[in-house]
Amino acid sequence: MQYTQASIVIPELWKKASSTAIQLIGSYADVWAARYCDETGANCYDQSAGAPANTALSNLASVAVNTSLISDTAATDNLGSEALFWLKAFLGSSISFEGTTDDTYQTTLTATDTTLSDKTITLPNATGTVALTTDKLSAFAATSSAELAGVLSDESGSGLVAYTSSPVFTTPSLGAATGTTLGLSATGSLTLGTASSAAGQITLNNATNANTVILQPGVTSGSYTMTLPLAVGGAGTVLTDAAGDGTLSWAAAGGGGAFGDWKSICAAGCDYTDVQAMITGGFYKGYLNGAVTEDSDIAPDANGLMLHLNNFTLTMAAYQIVPSAADSITIEGSSPDLSIINYTQTTIAKEFIDSTTSVVVLRNLKFDNNSSATSTSIVNSGAESHIDTVIFEPPNIANSYTYINVNDRSTISNCVFIAPGITATNVFVLSGGSADNISFDGTWTNTNDTFVINDDGTLNNLLIGGDIKMSLNGGIVTNVQQAGGTFNIDVDADDCVLQNVVSAAGTLVSTTSMNDCTIENVDMATWTLSTSGNRNTYIGNSFGNAVTIEDDRGMFIGNYFETSVIITGDGSSFSDNYYSSTIAVNEGAIQNQFNDNYIGGAVTITGDNSHWINNNYIAAVIIAAAANGTQMSGGNYATTFASTGTNDLISNSFVVSTFTIAAGGDYGQYLGMNWDGAVSITSDYARYSGFLNTAETFTIVATGTGNMVDVTIDQVVADSGTGSVISEIVY
Repeated sequence: MQYTQASIVIPELWKKASSTAIQLIGSYADVWAARYCDETGANCYDQSAGAPANTALSNLASVAVNTSLISDTAATDNLGSEALFWLKAFLGSSISFEGTTDDTYQTTLTATDTTLSDKTITLPNATGTVALTTDKLSAFAATSSAELAGVLSDESGSGLVAYTSSPVFTTPSLGAATGTTLGLSATGSLTLGTASSAAGQITLNNATNANTVILQPGVTSGSYTMTLPLAVGGAGTVLTDAAGDGTLSWAAAGGGGAFGDWKSICAAGCDYTDVQAMITGGFYKGYLNGAVTEDSDIAPDANGLMLHLNNFTLTMAAYQIVPSAADSITIEGSSPDLSIINYTQTTIAKEFIDSTTSVVVLRNLKFDNNSSATSTSIVNSGAESHIDTVIFEPPNIANSYTYINVNDRSTISNCVFIAPGITATNVFVLSGGSADNISFDGTWTNTNDTFVINDDGTLNNLLIGGDIKMSLNGGIVTNVQQAGGTFNIDVDADDCVLQNVVSAAGTLVSTTSMNDCTIENVDMATWTLSTSGNRNTYIGNSFGNAVTIEDDRGMFIGNYFETSVIITGDGSSFSDNYYSSTIAVNEGAIQNQFNDNYIGGAVTITGDNSHWINNNYIAAVIIAAAANGTQMSGGNYATTFASTGTNDLISNSFVVSTFTIAAGGDYGQYLGMNWDGAVSITSDYARYSGFLNTAETFTIVATGTGNMVDVTIDQVVADSGTGSVISEIVY
C-alpha cells in the first residue's frame, strides 16, 4: 500500500502482531517522517528525515549508541569477523571477560589514566599464557645459564649459575670473599697471588683479638711441592723432609741443632752403636769420617737414615742395615772419589740393606766383596729406589740369592758390575723401573740368569765384556753391545721389546711362548725361535745360523738370514729380507706371504696358498706335490722352475734355465712368462699364455693331457700329449 504524505494511525491489532510489518514508501524528494508510540501514547520517538536504515545497517555512516549493546544470545555473536575485522576499538578504562560460564564473575583488564603521550603495548607473535608480576619464575619457560647471561648487562665470568650448596667453580677470580669454608674437588687446586707480580697470602684470624697470622712464600729458586704426612704426629715430634723431596714426615725433635742438619758422628774410632745413638737422639743425617767398627745391626726408625761416607772404607761382615720401619735409606760416598764398602757377610740371606718396603738410595760407592766365597745379596729394596754411580765387585756367589733386586719405579744408572765368576740363580733382577748405562765387565760363568728383566722393566745402554745370560720376561731392552764372549738371551714373555743388540758370539733363545714381541736390529750368531709364538715382529735383524720359524701371523721385515730358513708357521709376512741360502716352506705352513725378497738359494714350497710377489730367486724354485694354490706374480726371477703342485698361478716371471711342470702339477695357470731355457710340460689341464721363449722348443710330453697353449709366430711347440689346444697369437 502506498500513502501520500499524511499521518497514519496503525491499528491496535497491527501494533501487537509480531508478524505484522508496515512499510511506508515515499520518494527521496518527499521524505517520510514517522513517529512511533506505544499503546499508552506516552512513550514515543521520531524517525528523522532521510533514507531509512536497512536490516544489515550497512548504509549507516555511524551509529551513536547511548545504552548497552547486548547480544540476543550469550556466547554466540561476534563483534566483527576474521575476514572483516575492526581496525581500532576505542574503549574507556576496562575490558571485561565473562569466560565460558555465564555467572556473576568476570576478568577485567584495566588501564591506568594515560598522560603526556600515547602508550603502546605490543603482544608477541606467539602462543602462550600471560604471566603476572606476582607470579614466580616457574611460570615461565625453562631458561639455561647461558640464556640468562645473554639478557644480563653486568655479568662476570661464564659457565653455569651456582647455588650455595656444593657449587663447582672453574678458575674463578675471587675478590674480597667471606665465608666459613672453601671446599675444593678431589683433583682441584687453589692458586693465590699472581706469578711475577703479587705474592699469594693466607691470612689466619684468631677468635680472641684482631691480630692475624699471614703465610706467604719467599722468592723461590724453583717450584716445589710439600706433601703433608698421612696422620698427626706423636707428642713432641716435628715436621721434617727426610728424603729432601718435599714429602714431610713426623720425627722426634733433636737436641744441640736443627733436626734436618747433618751431624758428624765421629772423626775416627766409631762403631755402629754410635750410628744408632745418633738415630735415637733424633738425628737421621750423619757424617762418618773414619774407620767404623761393627758391633750391631743398624736399625733406623721411621725417619729413615742418611749416611755420608767421607772417603773411607766401611766394613760390614757380620751385621746389616735393617730398616724395618724406615721410609728411606740413603748411603752416599764422597765425590769424585768413591767410598768403599767392604761387605763380607758370610751368613746366607743377610743383605747389606734388607727391606722390600723402604726406598733405598746408593750413590758414589764401590762394593768390594772379593774376600768372601759365600756372600749373599747386596740390596733387596722396595719401590722407587735409586742406585747411581756404584761399582759392584761381587765375590764367587755360590748360593741361590739375588745379588741386586729392585722393584717398581726404581732406577739404576751409571753402574759397573765386575764379575770374577758367579753361580747364583739371579744376579740382577729388575722387576720394574729402569736401568741405564750399565757395564758388565769380566766373565759371568753362571749357568743361570745374570740379568732378569720382568714385566714393565726397561734396560738401556748395556755394555758387556764377557759371557752373560739374560732372561727377558717382558719389558724393554735396548742398545746392548757385547765386546766379547757369549750372550745368551731367553725370551719367554708377551709384549716385550729387544732392540739394537750386537753380539758376534751371542745366542738368542725364544723358548715356548713369546707373543706380541718386537725384535729389532739384533745381530746374533745363533737364534732359536719360539715353537708357539704369535704375532711377533722381526725388523732389521741378522740371523747367523739356520733358523726354523714357527711363528704364526708374524712379520719379518728387512732381516738378513745368513744360512737356511725353514718356515712351519702360518699366516706370516716376509718382506724386504735377504736370504743367503735356501728357504723351505714346509707342508702345513699355509698362507704365508713373501714380498720383495732376495733369495740366494733354492726355494722349496710344500705348504699351501703361499703368495710370492716381486722376489728375486738366484737358484731353483721347486713347488712340491703337496703344495696347493701357490701364487707368484709381479717380476719373480729364478734360474730353474719346477712344479708338481696343483692349482699354481704363476704370472709375470722370468726363468733363466729350464721350466718344468711335472706330472701332478695340474690345473695351473702360467701367464706372461719369459723362459730362456727348455720348457717341458707333463701336467694336465694347465694354461700357458703370453710366454716368450725363442731359444728352445716348448715341449708337451706324451702324458700331458688337455693343456692350453698360446704361442707367437716364432715359437715351436712339440705336442706329444693328448687333447692340447695350441693357439697362435700375432702381436
